[in-house]
Amino acid sequence: MLAVLHEVVAATGSHTDNTDKYLVLMLLKLGLDATAFYLCSRKLYRYIFTMCSLSIVLADVVLTCSLAGVWFVGADRSPVPLCFLLANAAATYGALPLPVILLGLVDYYLHNSYLCNHSNSWKYLKNAALISLGWTLALVYSLTYVNAEAKELNRPQLKVLVCEVDDSMPIALFVLTVFAAFICLMLPFLPRVPQWVKEADRLSEVREKQKSHSSDLFISTDSKEQMEKCLERTYSERPPLWISLALGFGTFWIPYLMISSVCLLFDLGVPAYITVNVLWLECTNSFLMGIVFWTKSNKEGPYSQLPENVCLWNVYWHLSNGTRDERLPIAVFKPSKIQDNTEEEYRCLVRDFVAWCHNNSLQLTSKTKELVIDFGRDRPRPRPVQIGTEEVEGVQTYKYLGLWLDNRLDWTSNTRQLYKKTQSRMYFLRRLRSFNICRKLLWMFYQSQVQDKQTGELIHPPSQ
Repeated sequence: MLAVLHEVVAATGSHTDNTDKYLVLMLLKLGLDATAFYLCSRKLYRYIFTMCSLSIVLADVVLTCSLAGVWFVGADRSPVPLCFLLANAAATYGALPLPVILLGLVDYYLHNSYLCNHSNSWKYLKNAALISLGWTLALVYSLTYVNAEAKELNRPQLKVLVCEVDDSMPIALFVLTVFAAFICLMLPFLPRVPQWVKEADRLSEVREKQKSHSSDLFISTDSKEQMEKCLERTYSERPPLWISLALGFGTFWIPYLMISSVCLLFDLGVPAYITVNVLWLECTNSFLMGIVFWTKSNKEGPYSQLPENVCLWNVYWHLSNGTRDERLPIAVFKPSKIQDNTEEEYRCLVRDFVAWCHNNSLQLTSKTKELVIDFGRDRPRPRPVQIGTEEVEGVQTYKYLGLWLDNRLDWTSNTRQLYKKTQSRMYFLRRLRSFNICRKLLWMFYQSQVQDKQTGELIHPPSQ
Protein backbone atom coordinates (compact mmCIF):
# COMPACT_ATOMS: atom_id res chain seq x y z
CA MET A 1 0.00 0.00 0.00
CA LEU A 2 1.39 3.40 -1.03
CA ALA A 3 0.77 6.68 0.80
CA VAL A 4 1.08 9.83 -1.33
CA LEU A 5 3.24 12.39 0.47
CA HIS A 6 3.91 15.07 -2.12
CA GLU A 7 2.70 15.87 -5.64
CA VAL A 8 4.27 18.13 -8.27
CA VAL A 9 2.46 19.08 -11.50
CA ALA A 10 5.13 19.54 -14.21
CA ALA A 11 3.04 21.79 -16.45
CA THR A 12 2.20 24.40 -13.82
CA GLY A 13 4.94 23.70 -11.29
CA SER A 14 2.41 23.58 -8.41
CA HIS A 15 3.29 21.60 -5.28
CA THR A 16 0.85 19.77 -3.05
CA ASP A 17 1.93 18.65 0.42
CA ASN A 18 -0.41 16.07 2.00
CA THR A 19 0.92 16.34 5.57
CA ASP A 20 -2.13 18.33 6.66
CA LYS A 21 -4.44 15.61 5.30
CA TYR A 22 -2.73 12.91 7.35
CA LEU A 23 -2.90 15.18 10.40
CA VAL A 24 -6.65 15.69 9.95
CA LEU A 25 -7.10 11.93 9.48
CA MET A 26 -5.28 11.18 12.74
CA LEU A 27 -7.25 13.87 14.59
CA LEU A 28 -10.49 12.21 13.47
CA LYS A 29 -9.21 8.80 14.55
CA LEU A 30 -8.08 10.16 17.91
CA GLY A 31 -11.53 11.65 18.51
CA LEU A 32 -13.22 8.36 17.55
CA ASP A 33 -10.92 6.30 19.77
CA ALA A 34 -11.33 8.63 22.74
CA THR A 35 -15.13 8.55 22.40
CA ALA A 36 -15.24 4.74 22.08
CA PHE A 37 -12.91 4.35 25.05
CA TYR A 38 -15.04 6.66 27.21
CA LEU A 39 -18.29 4.85 26.31
CA CYS A 40 -17.15 1.23 26.33
CA SER A 41 -14.12 0.64 28.50
CA ARG A 42 -15.51 1.73 31.92
CA LYS A 43 -11.95 2.10 33.28
CA LEU A 44 -11.62 -1.56 34.33
CA TYR A 45 -7.84 -1.53 33.97
CA ARG A 46 -7.42 -4.95 35.59
CA TYR A 47 -8.35 -6.44 32.20
CA ILE A 48 -5.96 -6.63 29.25
CA PHE A 49 -8.40 -5.23 26.67
CA THR A 50 -9.16 -2.09 28.65
CA MET A 51 -5.50 -1.39 29.24
CA CYS A 52 -4.82 -1.96 25.54
CA SER A 53 -7.60 0.48 24.61
CA LEU A 54 -5.97 3.10 26.80
CA SER A 55 -2.59 2.42 25.20
CA ILE A 56 -4.06 2.86 21.69
CA VAL A 57 -5.49 6.24 22.67
CA LEU A 58 -2.09 7.29 24.06
CA ALA A 59 -0.32 6.04 20.93
CA ASP A 60 -2.76 8.06 18.81
CA VAL A 61 -1.90 11.14 20.84
CA VAL A 62 1.84 10.58 20.26
CA LEU A 63 1.41 10.00 16.50
CA THR A 64 -0.92 13.00 16.14
CA CYS A 65 1.53 15.27 17.97
CA SER A 66 4.36 14.00 15.77
CA LEU A 67 2.40 14.72 12.59
CA ALA A 68 1.47 18.14 13.95
CA GLY A 69 5.16 18.86 14.52
CA VAL A 70 6.05 17.83 10.95
CA TRP A 71 3.24 19.98 9.57
CA PHE A 72 4.20 22.98 11.70
CA VAL A 73 7.91 22.84 10.82
CA GLY A 74 7.36 21.74 7.24
CA ALA A 75 7.95 18.35 5.62
CA ASP A 76 11.16 19.56 3.97
CA ARG A 77 12.70 21.03 7.15
CA SER A 78 11.46 18.43 9.64
CA PRO A 79 14.24 16.34 11.30
CA VAL A 80 11.89 13.32 11.23
CA PRO A 81 10.65 12.53 7.71
CA LEU A 82 6.92 12.04 7.19
CA CYS A 83 7.54 8.71 5.50
CA PHE A 84 9.45 7.47 8.56
CA LEU A 85 6.48 8.27 10.82
CA LEU A 86 3.82 6.74 8.61
CA ALA A 87 5.73 3.55 7.70
CA ASN A 88 6.85 2.74 11.23
CA ALA A 89 3.46 3.64 12.73
CA ALA A 90 1.70 1.29 10.28
CA ALA A 91 4.12 -1.55 11.07
CA THR A 92 3.91 -0.99 14.84
CA TYR A 93 0.11 -0.89 14.92
CA GLY A 94 -0.10 -3.86 12.55
CA ALA A 95 1.98 -6.09 14.83
CA LEU A 96 -0.41 -5.71 17.80
CA PRO A 97 -3.69 -7.54 16.93
CA LEU A 98 -2.62 -11.18 17.29
CA PRO A 99 -0.79 -10.83 20.65
CA VAL A 100 -3.63 -8.73 22.06
CA ILE A 101 -6.27 -11.31 21.05
CA LEU A 102 -4.32 -14.17 22.61
CA LEU A 103 -3.57 -12.26 25.83
CA GLY A 104 -7.20 -11.14 26.17
CA LEU A 105 -8.57 -14.65 25.69
CA VAL A 106 -6.18 -16.11 28.28
CA ASP A 107 -7.01 -13.24 30.66
CA TYR A 108 -10.75 -13.95 30.55
CA TYR A 109 -10.38 -17.71 30.93
CA LEU A 110 -8.00 -17.45 33.89
CA HIS A 111 -9.80 -14.55 35.58
CA ASN A 112 -11.39 -16.64 38.35
CA SER A 113 -8.56 -19.16 38.69
CA TYR A 114 -6.03 -19.35 41.49
CA LEU A 115 -3.30 -18.18 39.10
CA CYS A 116 -4.96 -14.74 38.90
CA ASN A 117 -5.69 -14.42 42.62
CA HIS A 118 -3.97 -11.07 43.07
CA SER A 119 -4.89 -7.57 44.14
CA ASN A 120 -6.16 -4.99 41.68
CA SER A 121 -2.93 -3.01 41.95
CA TRP A 122 -0.92 -6.06 40.93
CA LYS A 123 -3.27 -6.64 37.98
CA TYR A 124 -2.86 -3.02 36.88
CA LEU A 125 0.92 -3.35 36.93
CA LYS A 126 0.85 -6.74 35.19
CA ASN A 127 -1.40 -5.51 32.37
CA ALA A 128 0.59 -2.30 31.97
CA ALA A 129 3.84 -4.30 31.78
CA LEU A 130 2.42 -6.74 29.20
CA ILE A 131 1.00 -3.98 27.00
CA SER A 132 4.22 -1.95 27.27
CA LEU A 133 6.23 -5.02 26.30
CA GLY A 134 3.96 -5.60 23.30
CA TRP A 135 4.33 -2.02 22.07
CA THR A 136 8.10 -2.15 22.62
CA LEU A 137 8.53 -5.35 20.61
CA ALA A 138 6.29 -4.01 17.83
CA LEU A 139 8.30 -0.77 17.70
CA VAL A 140 11.62 -2.66 17.61
CA TYR A 141 10.27 -4.81 14.79
CA SER A 142 9.19 -1.77 12.77
CA LEU A 143 12.51 0.04 13.24
CA THR A 144 14.46 -3.08 12.29
CA TYR A 145 12.62 -4.52 9.30
CA VAL A 146 10.56 -1.70 7.78
CA ASN A 147 11.85 0.28 4.80
CA ALA A 148 10.97 3.88 5.62
CA GLU A 149 12.44 5.53 2.54
CA ALA A 150 10.22 7.60 0.28
CA LYS A 151 10.04 6.69 -3.41
CA GLU A 152 9.47 8.96 -6.39
CA LEU A 153 7.03 7.88 -9.10
CA ASN A 154 7.08 9.64 -12.44
CA ARG A 155 3.79 9.93 -14.29
CA PRO A 156 3.01 11.98 -17.41
CA GLN A 157 2.97 15.62 -16.30
CA LEU A 158 3.10 14.50 -12.65
CA LYS A 159 5.76 13.61 -10.09
CA VAL A 160 4.58 11.83 -6.95
CA LEU A 161 6.53 11.12 -3.75
CA VAL A 162 5.11 8.01 -2.09
CA CYS A 163 5.77 5.90 0.99
CA GLU A 164 5.04 2.23 1.47
CA VAL A 165 2.79 1.52 4.49
CA ASP A 166 1.37 -1.77 5.74
CA ASP A 167 -2.22 -2.75 6.32
CA SER A 168 -3.33 -5.16 9.04
CA MET A 169 -3.98 -8.64 7.64
CA PRO A 170 -5.15 -10.14 11.01
CA ILE A 171 -7.85 -7.47 11.31
CA ALA A 172 -8.98 -8.03 7.71
CA LEU A 173 -9.26 -11.79 8.28
CA PHE A 174 -11.05 -11.27 11.61
CA VAL A 175 -13.62 -8.86 10.19
CA LEU A 176 -14.38 -10.92 7.06
CA THR A 177 -14.53 -14.22 8.97
CA VAL A 178 -16.80 -12.95 11.76
CA PHE A 179 -19.10 -11.11 9.32
CA ALA A 180 -19.42 -14.14 6.99
CA ALA A 181 -19.97 -16.50 9.94
CA PHE A 182 -22.69 -14.28 11.38
CA ILE A 183 -24.51 -14.09 8.04
CA CYS A 184 -24.32 -17.86 7.56
CA LEU A 185 -25.61 -18.48 11.10
CA MET A 186 -28.54 -16.11 10.79
CA LEU A 187 -29.73 -17.10 7.28
CA PRO A 188 -31.59 -20.30 8.36
CA PHE A 189 -33.35 -18.36 11.15
CA LEU A 190 -33.93 -15.12 9.23
CA PRO A 191 -37.78 -15.10 9.49
CA ARG A 192 -37.60 -15.46 13.29
CA VAL A 193 -34.78 -12.99 13.95
CA PRO A 194 -37.08 -9.91 14.24
CA GLN A 195 -39.25 -11.71 16.83
CA TRP A 196 -36.20 -12.71 18.86
CA VAL A 197 -34.79 -9.18 18.78
CA LYS A 198 -38.14 -7.78 19.88
CA GLU A 199 -38.32 -10.29 22.73
CA ALA A 200 -34.76 -9.43 23.82
CA ASP A 201 -35.64 -5.73 23.85
CA ARG A 202 -38.67 -6.50 26.01
CA LEU A 203 -36.57 -8.49 28.48
CA SER A 204 -34.02 -5.69 28.62
CA GLU A 205 -36.71 -3.09 29.32
CA VAL A 206 -38.23 -5.20 32.10
CA ARG A 207 -34.82 -5.67 33.70
CA GLU A 208 -34.19 -1.94 33.58
CA LYS A 209 -37.57 -1.30 35.23
CA GLN A 210 -36.65 -3.78 37.96
CA LYS A 211 -33.45 -1.88 38.66
CA SER A 212 -35.25 1.47 38.73
CA HIS A 213 -37.92 0.17 41.13
CA SER A 214 -35.51 -1.68 43.40
CA SER A 215 -34.73 -0.44 46.88
CA ASP A 216 -31.50 -0.95 48.76
CA LEU A 217 -31.85 -4.72 48.63
CA PHE A 218 -35.38 -5.76 47.63
CA ILE A 219 -38.01 -4.35 45.32
CA SER A 220 -41.56 -3.85 46.51
CA THR A 221 -43.83 -6.88 46.50
CA ASP A 222 -46.42 -5.51 44.06
CA SER A 223 -43.79 -4.27 41.65
CA LYS A 224 -41.90 -7.54 41.88
CA GLU A 225 -44.97 -9.65 41.14
CA GLN A 226 -45.87 -7.52 38.12
CA MET A 227 -42.32 -7.66 36.79
CA GLU A 228 -42.06 -11.40 37.25
CA LYS A 229 -45.38 -11.99 35.48
CA CYS A 230 -44.08 -9.90 32.60
CA LEU A 231 -40.81 -11.79 32.56
CA GLU A 232 -42.40 -15.22 32.77
CA ARG A 233 -44.67 -14.59 29.80
CA THR A 234 -44.37 -17.69 27.67
CA TYR A 235 -42.62 -17.46 24.37
CA SER A 236 -43.38 -20.17 21.87
CA GLU A 237 -40.03 -20.81 20.17
CA ARG A 238 -36.72 -19.96 21.75
CA PRO A 239 -33.39 -19.94 19.88
CA PRO A 240 -30.46 -22.15 20.86
CA LEU A 241 -28.00 -20.49 23.20
CA TRP A 242 -25.24 -20.09 20.60
CA ILE A 243 -27.68 -18.48 18.16
CA SER A 244 -29.00 -16.21 20.89
CA LEU A 245 -25.50 -15.04 21.86
CA ALA A 246 -24.55 -14.54 18.21
CA LEU A 247 -27.67 -12.40 17.83
CA GLY A 248 -26.67 -10.33 20.86
CA PHE A 249 -23.22 -9.76 19.36
CA GLY A 250 -24.52 -8.93 15.89
CA THR A 251 -27.22 -6.55 17.11
CA PHE A 252 -24.55 -4.17 18.33
CA TRP A 253 -21.54 -4.82 16.07
CA ILE A 254 -23.01 -5.70 12.65
CA PRO A 255 -22.83 -2.06 11.37
CA TYR A 256 -19.11 -1.88 12.11
CA LEU A 257 -18.46 -5.30 10.56
CA MET A 258 -20.49 -4.43 7.47
CA ILE A 259 -18.69 -1.14 6.80
CA SER A 260 -15.27 -2.73 7.36
CA SER A 261 -16.12 -5.66 5.08
CA VAL A 262 -17.28 -3.32 2.30
CA CYS A 263 -13.98 -1.41 2.49
CA LEU A 264 -12.04 -4.67 2.24
CA LEU A 265 -14.12 -6.15 -0.59
CA PHE A 266 -13.84 -3.00 -2.70
CA ASP A 267 -10.09 -2.84 -2.00
CA LEU A 268 -10.26 0.53 -0.29
CA GLY A 269 -6.80 0.54 1.24
CA VAL A 270 -6.70 1.55 4.90
CA PRO A 271 -3.32 1.53 6.71
CA ALA A 272 -2.85 -0.32 9.97
CA TYR A 273 -2.54 2.83 12.09
CA ILE A 274 -6.18 3.55 11.16
CA THR A 275 -7.71 0.03 11.28
CA VAL A 276 -6.15 -0.79 14.67
CA ASN A 277 -8.48 1.35 16.76
CA VAL A 278 -10.51 1.16 19.95
CA LEU A 279 -13.68 0.32 18.02
CA TRP A 280 -12.09 -2.81 16.54
CA LEU A 281 -10.65 -3.69 19.95
CA GLU A 282 -14.06 -3.43 21.64
CA CYS A 283 -15.63 -5.55 18.86
CA THR A 284 -12.95 -8.21 19.40
CA ASN A 285 -13.47 -7.90 23.15
CA SER A 286 -17.20 -8.57 22.77
CA PHE A 287 -16.55 -11.51 20.44
CA LEU A 288 -14.09 -13.21 22.79
CA MET A 289 -16.23 -12.43 25.85
CA GLY A 290 -19.21 -14.04 24.12
CA ILE A 291 -17.18 -17.20 23.53
CA VAL A 292 -16.02 -17.31 27.15
CA PHE A 293 -19.56 -16.58 28.38
CA TRP A 294 -20.93 -19.44 26.25
CA THR A 295 -18.37 -21.95 27.56
CA LYS A 296 -18.88 -20.91 31.21
CA SER A 297 -22.67 -20.43 31.19
CA ASN A 298 -23.38 -24.10 31.91
CA LYS A 299 -21.65 -23.81 35.29
CA GLU A 300 -22.10 -20.15 36.18
CA GLY A 301 -25.46 -19.35 34.53
CA PRO A 302 -26.21 -15.93 33.05
CA TYR A 303 -24.27 -13.94 35.66
CA SER A 304 -20.62 -14.90 35.37
CA GLN A 305 -17.66 -12.99 36.80
CA LEU A 306 -16.84 -11.40 33.44
CA PRO A 307 -16.70 -7.59 33.22
CA GLU A 308 -19.55 -5.50 31.88
CA ASN A 309 -19.85 -5.34 28.12
CA VAL A 310 -21.92 -3.46 25.57
CA CYS A 311 -23.52 -6.77 24.51
CA LEU A 312 -26.22 -7.80 26.99
CA TRP A 313 -25.16 -11.43 27.37
CA ASN A 314 -27.43 -12.17 30.34
CA VAL A 315 -30.50 -10.87 28.48
CA TYR A 316 -29.82 -13.08 25.47
CA TRP A 317 -29.11 -16.02 27.79
CA HIS A 318 -32.64 -15.57 29.18
CA LEU A 319 -33.94 -15.28 25.62
CA SER A 320 -32.71 -18.82 25.04
CA ASN A 321 -33.34 -20.40 28.46
CA GLY A 322 -36.35 -18.47 29.73
CA THR A 323 -36.73 -16.47 32.94
CA ARG A 324 -38.41 -18.86 35.35
CA ASP A 325 -37.35 -18.51 38.95
CA GLU A 326 -34.72 -20.93 40.13
CA ARG A 327 -34.75 -22.40 43.62
CA LEU A 328 -32.17 -21.12 46.01
CA PRO A 329 -29.19 -23.50 45.92
CA ILE A 330 -28.73 -25.21 49.27
CA ALA A 331 -25.35 -26.72 50.05
CA VAL A 332 -22.80 -26.96 52.82
CA PHE A 333 -19.31 -25.71 52.29
CA LYS A 334 -16.67 -27.87 53.98
CA PRO A 335 -13.22 -26.30 53.94
CA SER A 336 -11.62 -29.63 54.87
CA LYS A 337 -12.49 -30.95 51.38
CA ILE A 338 -10.71 -28.15 49.54
CA GLN A 339 -7.62 -29.37 47.75
CA ASP A 340 -4.56 -27.27 46.87
CA ASN A 341 -6.17 -24.13 48.25
CA THR A 342 -8.38 -23.68 45.16
CA GLU A 343 -11.67 -23.20 47.06
CA GLU A 344 -13.62 -24.01 43.90
CA GLU A 345 -16.57 -25.47 45.81
CA TYR A 346 -16.97 -22.23 47.76
CA ARG A 347 -16.65 -20.12 44.60
CA CYS A 348 -19.32 -22.20 42.83
CA LEU A 349 -21.73 -21.74 45.74
CA VAL A 350 -21.20 -17.98 45.68
CA ARG A 351 -21.74 -17.81 41.90
CA ASP A 352 -24.93 -19.90 42.20
CA PHE A 353 -26.23 -17.63 44.95
CA VAL A 354 -25.47 -14.48 42.93
CA ALA A 355 -27.23 -15.94 39.88
CA TRP A 356 -30.25 -16.89 42.03
CA CYS A 357 -30.46 -13.35 43.44
CA HIS A 358 -30.44 -11.83 39.96
CA ASN A 359 -33.05 -14.26 38.66
CA ASN A 360 -35.32 -13.50 41.61
CA SER A 361 -35.02 -9.69 41.39
CA LEU A 362 -32.73 -9.31 44.39
CA GLN A 363 -29.90 -6.82 44.20
CA LEU A 364 -26.66 -7.37 46.10
CA THR A 365 -25.24 -3.99 47.10
CA SER A 366 -22.03 -2.68 48.64
CA LYS A 367 -23.47 -3.56 52.08
CA THR A 368 -22.75 -7.22 51.33
CA LYS A 369 -19.86 -8.46 53.48
CA GLU A 370 -17.92 -11.71 53.77
CA LEU A 371 -17.24 -13.33 57.14
CA VAL A 372 -15.05 -16.46 57.10
CA ILE A 373 -15.37 -18.61 60.23
CA ASP A 374 -12.24 -20.76 60.41
CA PHE A 375 -10.88 -22.58 63.48
CA GLY A 376 -7.66 -23.68 61.78
CA ARG A 377 -4.28 -22.34 62.77
CA ASP A 378 -2.10 -20.33 60.39
CA ARG A 379 -4.41 -21.05 57.49
CA PRO A 380 -4.09 -18.44 54.71
CA ARG A 381 -7.06 -16.21 54.18
CA PRO A 382 -9.06 -17.13 51.03
CA ARG A 383 -9.01 -14.69 48.15
CA PRO A 384 -11.82 -12.09 48.15
CA VAL A 385 -15.20 -13.07 46.75
CA GLN A 386 -16.37 -11.16 43.69
CA ILE A 387 -19.94 -10.20 42.77
CA GLY A 388 -19.86 -9.20 39.14
CA THR A 389 -16.66 -7.18 38.89
CA GLU A 390 -16.66 -5.84 42.47
CA GLU A 391 -14.80 -7.45 45.35
CA VAL A 392 -16.76 -8.14 48.55
CA GLU A 393 -15.17 -6.64 51.66
CA GLY A 394 -13.97 -9.21 54.16
CA VAL A 395 -14.75 -8.43 57.82
CA GLN A 396 -13.79 -9.93 61.20
CA THR A 397 -17.17 -9.23 62.87
CA TYR A 398 -20.69 -8.91 61.50
CA LYS A 399 -24.06 -8.03 63.02
CA TYR A 400 -26.72 -10.54 61.96
CA LEU A 401 -30.29 -10.25 63.32
CA GLY A 402 -29.04 -8.29 66.32
CA LEU A 403 -26.33 -10.84 67.13
CA TRP A 404 -22.65 -9.99 66.68
CA LEU A 405 -20.66 -12.83 65.13
CA ASP A 406 -16.89 -12.98 64.72
CA ASN A 407 -14.57 -15.22 62.73
CA ARG A 408 -13.75 -17.42 65.76
CA LEU A 409 -17.25 -17.72 67.27
CA ASP A 410 -15.94 -16.93 70.77
CA TRP A 411 -18.79 -14.41 71.42
CA THR A 412 -16.39 -11.74 72.69
CA SER A 413 -17.75 -9.12 70.28
CA ASN A 414 -21.36 -9.94 71.12
CA THR A 415 -20.68 -9.79 74.86
CA ARG A 416 -18.89 -6.46 74.51
CA GLN A 417 -21.78 -4.96 72.56
CA LEU A 418 -24.30 -6.31 75.05
CA TYR A 419 -22.29 -4.84 77.91
CA LYS A 420 -22.23 -1.39 76.26
CA LYS A 421 -25.97 -1.45 75.67
CA THR A 422 -26.66 -2.52 79.25
CA GLN A 423 -24.42 0.22 80.64
CA SER A 424 -26.26 2.86 78.63
CA ARG A 425 -29.58 1.72 80.13
CA MET A 426 -28.17 1.52 83.62
CA TYR A 427 -27.31 5.22 83.34
CA PHE A 428 -31.02 6.10 83.37
CA LEU A 429 -31.57 3.84 86.35
CA ARG A 430 -28.87 5.72 88.28
CA ARG A 431 -30.41 9.05 87.32
CA LEU A 432 -33.81 7.93 88.63
CA ARG A 433 -32.19 6.84 91.89
CA SER A 434 -30.61 10.27 92.28
CA PHE A 435 -34.14 11.74 92.27
CA ASN A 436 -35.10 9.56 95.29
CA ILE A 437 -37.54 7.38 93.35
CA CYS A 438 -38.92 4.56 95.44
CA ARG A 439 -37.29 1.12 95.14
CA LYS A 440 -40.44 -0.47 93.71
CA LEU A 441 -40.52 1.86 90.72
CA LEU A 442 -36.78 1.41 90.25
CA TRP A 443 -37.25 -2.35 90.22
CA MET A 444 -40.07 -2.08 87.64
CA PHE A 445 -37.89 0.12 85.41
CA TYR A 446 -35.01 -2.34 85.71
CA GLN A 447 -37.19 -5.31 84.79
CA SER A 448 -38.81 -3.61 81.79
CA GLN A 449 -35.85 -1.71 80.28
CA VAL A 450 -32.72 -3.57 81.40
CA GLN A 451 -33.40 -7.14 82.40
CA ASP A 452 -35.92 -7.92 79.63
CA LYS A 453 -33.68 -6.48 76.90
CA GLN A 454 -30.63 -8.26 78.26
CA THR A 455 -32.14 -11.71 78.68
CA GLY A 456 -34.14 -11.33 75.46
CA GLU A 457 -31.03 -10.74 73.37
CA LEU A 458 -29.22 -13.58 75.11
CA ILE A 459 -31.99 -16.08 74.41
CA HIS A 460 -33.90 -14.69 71.39
CA PRO A 461 -31.95 -12.12 69.36
CA PRO A 462 -34.35 -9.51 67.95
CA SER A 463 -34.99 -9.50 64.22
CA GLN A 464 -34.27 -6.30 62.29
